[in-house]
Amino acid sequence: MGTNALTAVAISPMPLDRYAAVLHTEQLAEIQAGVARARAAFAGRVVWNVSSTAHGGGVAEMLTTLLAYARDAGVDARWQVINAAPEFFEVTKRIHNRLHGFAGDGGPLGDAERTTYESALGASAEALEA
Repeated sequence: MGTNALTAVAISPMPLDRYAAVLHTEQLAEIQAGVARARAAFAGRVVWNVSSTAHGGGVAEMLTTLLAYARDAGVDARWQVINAAPEFFEVTKRIHNRLHGFAGDGGPLGDAERTTYESALGASAEALEA
């Protein structure tokens, strides 16, 4: 991508077959059928994942594993991390906290914060389009 708005996260495939020893035959067959459906549904498509960090936090922890399994299943799953000014991440943390009913740092979510947020996401969207 031609801009520094995003950074790609490398994803190494992780085989679901590693669970074969702990699953019943029927369970493994069900998972393999789901993998075949996913491979067919996403054939020729890219599944983009965009987050604010590649380490720490629930989203990064989930994507690390889930995308590795998707890659092994033949799904072209990609992960990009937003590069932005610290103010952007302050705003996203405020939004996150308030969505969960917490005041967080108590900082504002007004017009200036909206401009900060939309500016960073706009640059990221342009980078994805490139």
